Amino acid sequence: IETAIFFGAITFVLFLFSVFKVAINKPIELLRSEKAGEKEPKANFVIGILGVILLGAAYFISLSIKDPVEGLLMFFAAVFMVIGATYMLFVAGSVCICKILKKKKSYYYKPNHFVSLSGMIYRMKRNGAGLASICILSTMILVMIASAGSLYIGRENTANNLNPRDILMTFDVPREDAFNEDKYAEIRNEVEKVVKEHGVEMKNVTDFTQLMAICDSDGRNVKLLTQEERENGDYGSLISVAVFFDADEYKKYDSSIDLKPGEALIEAVNAKVKNELIIDGESIKKVGTPDAKQTGIYSNAIKLYNIVTPDFDKFMEKCEEKGMLESTAFIDYRFAFDTDLSKEEQIALSDDLWKVAVNYGGKVNCKAEDTRDFMELYGGLLVLGIFLSISFMLACALIMYYKQITEGYEDSHSYSIMRKVGMTKEEIKAGIKSQTLITFFSPLFAAGIHLLFSFPLVREVLKLFSVVDTTMLSMIYLSFYLLFALFYYFVYKKTVKVYLDIVSY
Repeated sequence: IETAIFFGAITFVLFLFSVFKVAINKPIELLRSEKAGEKEPKANFVIGILGVILLGAAYFISLSIKDPVEGLLMFFAAVFMVIGATYMLFVAGSVCICKILKKKKSYYYKPNHFVSLSGMIYRMKRNGAGLASICILSTMILVMIASAGSLYIGRENTANNLNPRDILMTFDVPREDAFNEDKYAEIRNEVEKVVKEHGVEMKNVTDFTQLMAICDSDGRNVKLLTQEERENGDYGSLISVAVFFDADEYKKYDSSIDLKPGEALIEAVNAKVKNELIIDGESIKKVGTPDAKQTGIYSNAIKLYNIVTPDFDKFMEKCEEKGMLESTAFIDYRFAFDTDLSKEEQIALSDDLWKVAVNYGGKVNCKAEDTRDFMELYGGLLVLGIFLSISFMLACALIMYYKQITEGYEDSHSYSIMRKVGMTKEEIKAGIKSQTLITFFSPLFAAGIHLLFSFPLVREVLKLFSVVDTTMLSMIYLSFYLLFALFYYFVYKKTVKVYLDIVSY
């Protein structure tokens, strides 16, 4: 009902606009309008310059965004800016360019350019909005199908990024049970029983106690946040997490490290730490980088700091003093391992391990299960993207087809006059090809530029879904653009034939 009312209102407004246009015109003028010469459109340089400024601002946003969350927030603002700028440039900017070329005598006073440029000035005035619509539809098709394709094709990499091991079990640990080896041994024994029942051996086993704290960060400076500070702060700046690991535990996997108080192994994701990290005003010197395969903590959506420190207890006490534990800071025990099981067998093992996890207040992450879930989710998005892309491609084809028909009937009289004044068929044909090539392929060319500048912004947004393979994303972008260009060329060949048949030179 709401949709019917909405589109009914739009149709009614268009009806009133049409009635108004008919009312202000005199019938005798409408009858003579076909024989009246069309006035050359004026170049609106103000609209053209505004379009360039608006498009430049949208491109600047795309190129300057370096944070996935900020990219998602700014994505739609950039989209609307590009849409508005595209209409401005095709309606007004294209006429401005034609006027500038017309003043260049060495270019304009040539048979091919003279005919095509003269026709294009009037054509851009009439059809600028249509060409802009084709350009926007083309860009939407390419961004949508490339993004959906990247999610689906990169699903295995996404699961690997989120799961360094085949099985990861995470258990909530109260402050008093942190580093309680008896409790950890009890958990491991229960896990080993379930694993033996499946007749498999655990490989690459890692287990850690970790302190995960929400913080505010500008990259180098980190402030641990209480619940009150988080609720009252700017949410956009709170997407940061500091994860602390105890150096003595880490020595189980890298016995060569020798950290002194105030030193740490620091891995910064979506942030840069050169020599030190300042946490609540306290400087920690960076002397190396921990192995992400061992710590198993990774994210592409936030600023993340993995910190292996000999001062683990001190940071735990700091969080306790600030009242952060169980609100914005959490102590977890993580147990992870690989197996030689197939994906189906991994999922079956994961289902049985959940029984152990629930008894000890934990949860299970399974790489094979995540891969399956991503295939279902991203496969659905890809099918939806293909369906919408086909719909938009048909819309583009229809716009181009009917544009050629209307222009053919409008131009047939003009070409008849040109034949009478002495232009040869070859010259007219060359002029038609030059004109239709420029008007037809300018939307495709503009869509390619939009796609190129949208790439950095889309890449940041896709990091929220753990798609981090830039090479794969760029190849998918290029492949879909070339496929769409082939479709576009096919439509061009078919529709330009209709135009030539109508003008029948």
